Parts: sequence; structure tokens; C-alpha cells
Amino acid sequence: PTTDGATNWPPPSFDPDTGLFYVGTHEAFSVFYLTDTDPRPQGWGAAERHIASVAGSLKAIDYRTGKIVWKHVYPGSGSGGNGVLSSAGGLVFAGDISGSIVAYDSVSGKILWHARIGPVDPMQRERTEPLDRLPGEQSRQRGIAGAAAVDYRAISRNNQDAVALLVVKYSDAQIFSGTAFAVDSQGTLVTNKHVLVGEAGDRRPSAIAVKFSGSKQWFQGRLLGVADTADVGVLQVAVRGGTPRVLGFARDANGLQRGDPVAIIGYPLGEDLPMEHQGQSAVVADPTLTVGTVSKVLSDVIQVDGYGAPGSSGSPVFDRDGHVVAVLYGGNRESQGKIIYGVPAAAITGYLKKLVESR
Repeated sequence: PTTDGATNWPPPSFDPDTGLFYVGTHEAFSVFYLTDTDPRPQGWGAAERHIASVAGSLKAIDYRTGKIVWKHVYPGSGSGGNGVLSSAGGLVFAGDISGSIVAYDSVSGKILWHARIGPVDPMQRERTEPLDRLPGEQSRQRGIAGAAAVDYRAISRNNQDAVALLVVKYSDAQIFSGTAFAVDSQGTLVTNKHVLVGEAGDRRPSAIAVKFSGSKQWFQGRLLGVADTADVGVLQVAVRGGTPRVLGFARDANGLQRGDPVAIIGYPLGEDLPMEHQGQSAVVADPTLTVGTVSKVLSDVIQVDGYGAPGSSGSPVFDRDGHVVAVLYGGNRESQGKIIYGVPAAAITGYLKKLVESR
């Protein structure tokens, strides 16, 4: 399974009256590569390439036989890894991927009731707030929805052509995907340092390739450099006639505030997400746009409540005007990609300036 596959930290529940164990599950698959061959590895020590997400579901399992007595499959292929609560009254409560809380019959699995309360964090910890806080949470969600006034179509239209699918090869067995974006028409692209040279910064790719949005053609990339202190890397491609470029960087370093809406354009899960095909094998790159809300602004990191996945690293984060305010580099593992981090634009432009001056 993937790192968040099968089941994980979200609490399951057991009903002694039915003898059933209720658990949220996620059927997903990955290939893992050993990247740290030290006999005493530290940290993660491996790389994961996501293969597919099949389905998320809530299962009721007979603890004595292991038999699945009933199962409720969630629509789509999202995670089913959410907390579950069973009651002495014959009910099972769980969230689903649409942001609803659902009550099931504990014996049959029949849905008895549901209510939309907004996105549910599948990794949420125990909450002690009283139920009368729920209207406040709904108000917060309505406030986030108010960001719909932002012209996301214009942001995409002005920038998506400059966002490229990035593939970095270290060996035949170690190939990683990410995102990069062109900052000028001369083929200068920004991504993450860790995408180009590994987490420890000591890897050297044997090959780099990029494919721009709307294209099926791969272009060879060349590593230009990586920043010392920020997760920023720069590469270059040679494209006849030049490359599309993003609209630009946000000029006011202090302009981004908590609560601001942002848009992220990138390639989460690489080519595993649906894309158009030409011929037998040619895939036309088609980035994904996700929206989020700035939840914290620090001098060296922008925190966003949004979505990121393997392949998202290097994605540009845009403000409401369509200017780059950060480059996505990772997220909180326990949030399953819902709390993500970005390097502020000032660090990106600072390194680009340094790179030009060093030539």
C-alpha cells in the first residue's frame, strides 16, 4: 500500500454488542525505493512513487473471523482514512470525503442520516469543543468559499502554460517526478532543491526532462544550481522560440496575509491523474489546479490549507492577482497533504538574482 494506504492513525471503533470492528480504509498502491543505504539510516530513508488510488471505504469486520460483514465504498478514489465512532444505540458515525458526517446502522451498514459540515480532516485528533462550535466552523467554510470571487480561470489562463511536469532520473531504478515553472522566456525553470539533488542535497541526476502544459514533447533539462538555505532549485531547457512564462512574482513581500486565497498549479501524482493521450503512448501534460487558504505566514515558510501529493513539489503558488507568492516544497505528513508548505517568493527571487550575478 501507499504510506497512507490500508489503514492508519485515524481511530477505528469496536462494538462489543455486534462483535464488529469498524475501520476506515484506503486501497492505494505505491512502489518504494531504498534511497539511504547507510547501515544506520536516519529518517525516512526511502522514496515513494504513487501508482494508483482505487477506493476509500468504511468496513465492518467480524473480529472473530476476519470476515468483512459490510462495506461502504466512498465515491471517487479518495482516502477513507477517517475516524470512526460506534455507539451503544446501534449507530456508527464517520466522515466521508465529501465533507459530510454520516450515521450508519451498525449491523447492516445502511445509511440512516448525514449532514454536510465541510471538509473533514481524516487525520484529525480528538476535539473537545462543544457542538455549538459547529456553526462557527460552517461560517469559516463559507468564508473560504467566499474566495470564489477570485478569478481562478484567469490565474490558470495566465500561468498554466508555463508549468511543466518534471522528471528526474538518478538511475534506472530511481526516477522521480515533480513540478517546475518557467520564470522567463529563455527556459529558466524553478522547482525544489530536493527534487533535483535529493533530500540530503548530495545526489546528482543522470537525466532531467520537462514537459510543458499542453505538450506531449519532452525537453532535456540542465541543472543550473540549488540554493544553500532554501528548498529552491533552478534548471534550464532549450526550446526553439522560447518558453511560456508565469505572470511574475508578487512584489510586496509583506502582502500575503493569513486568510488570503491562493491557487496552486502542478502535477500531483505525476501522470497518474487523467490526461489526454495522442496515439498509443503520447501523453499531453495537463496540470491540476487546486485552491487553498493561507493559514500561516512566516519569514521562511508559507503554510497553506490546500492539497499536495507526491509530484506537487515545485508547484507555483499564486495569489489572487496571479503572481507567484511561493513554491510548494512539502507538507505535514499527518495531514495527508492538506497542510502544505511553500518557500516564499522573496527567497526564490533572491536566489535567482544570486544565480545571475554568479554567471
